[in-house]
Amino acid sequence: MHAVNEYLSDPDARRALQDSLNAPYTAPVIRCAKFKITARCNLRCTFCQYWQMREPDEMSTSEIQRSLDQLRDMGCVKVHFSGGEATLRKDVFALLAHAASLGMKANLTTNGTLLDHDRAHQLLDAGTHSVSLSLDGPDARTHDSLRGVPGAFERTTKAIRLLARIRDRRGSRLKLRLNTVLTRHNYTRLADVTDLAAELGMTDVIPMPVDERLETAEHRLSRHDIERFNTHVAPIAAEVRRAVGFSTAPHLIWPFGRSDRDLLLAAEGRYARGYFKEHLCHVPWLHMFITWNGDVYLCCMARGKTEPFGNLRRQSVAEVFQGEGYRQIRGQFRRKMPSVCHRCDMFLAENAVIEQALSPANIGPGAPRRTPDNASPGESQPEDRTAAPRTGLRSGPESRSAATASAAAEMPPRSPGGTGTSEFVVLP
Repeated sequence: MHAVNEYLSDPDARRALQDSLNAPYTAPVIRCAKFKITARCNLRCTFCQYWQMREPDEMSTSEIQRSLDQLRDMGCVKVHFSGGEATLRKDVFALLAHAASLGMKANLTTNGTLLDHDRAHQLLDAGTHSVSLSLDGPDARTHDSLRGVPGAFERTTKAIRLLARIRDRRGSRLKLRLNTVLTRHNYTRLADVTDLAAELGMTDVIPMPVDERLETAEHRLSRHDIERFNTHVAPIAAEVRRAVGFSTAPHLIWPFGRSDRDLLLAAEGRYARGYFKEHLCHVPWLHMFITWNGDVYLCCMARGKTEPFGNLRRQSVAEVFQGEGYRQIRGQFRRKMPSVCHRCDMFLAENAVIEQALSPANIGPGAPRRTPDNASPGESQPEDRTAAPRTGLRSGPESRSAATASAAAEMPPRSPGGTGTSEFVVLP
């Protein structure tokens, strides 16, 4: 759900979305889409299952380009390409270029290990808006142990430096973001990763709590780990972010939350931390998730929890988005959010913005309810100014003092990971 503030600044758009929240649950636009263009991957991440899949049936270049045309006709302004490892597809830069030519923001997630000089130039030539790369540690030992392939750290950091150098030489506005999956094995190194990201020329670091089945805890932080993170790691990482000019938005500093209830739920992998007990997720009205073979789902959390709502090889984007499957799941969301959604933290901030925009004060009666325990982006919350010791959790310069930052309920996106039991209505 991209740039919802901009979209909902139009009173007609607010009213159209409000009307679509009621039966027959049609929706006016697709605001953004995510294409998983391949399940193949060249790494062997310990917390991810994609590399274990054998899914050779991939949409062709022309099939994806046709779907991009249809998405744009439905109002889509942003498309995100990922995998697996998206750069294993030889046509990835052609797909990025096609999306950009349609006026959409074309984003790519990659591990960077397959980017050389020529491919880095192709990426920028395509008009790519942003690239998210992955580093799970500030050194090869930490990163490679989680990514499962020796040498991955060296190849990824080399690619980041290359992209940053070409970007700067061209005067490009390409955004380079670093995704860091937080596990119990690497969370103490977040400040060092942030230091490294700034040195490499990146725009920001996105901490992403690892996603696992609720009954699994091989990588997920325990309550004790999260308390340690909040007390000793987050304040130092926040200070580094300030020093290097990265965003200090609360959800980037406190990805597990701060209250006792937040920590309890996050330790169980319920990263929405109760938000969807009282609030609606608007993803079924504004977003589409497409897999490598053309199957359509709501989002990456829903893949495997429902039957596909359609397939873009056999149907148009509009046919699927306005079809029976989407309408049924919208109705289910209005009645009760499925329990798997409580593991999801991808669009909390956007949902809060939408809910506020659709409140009776902004649009009239009939808007979804909103309670004050989850503040929207920009709303102030009490600030904790208690300093915390660093107690040897971080190596590197000792000149930066520990500091804390404001708390908030919203959280950043998270990497794809484990699956769970079906909690959605299984649709035809």
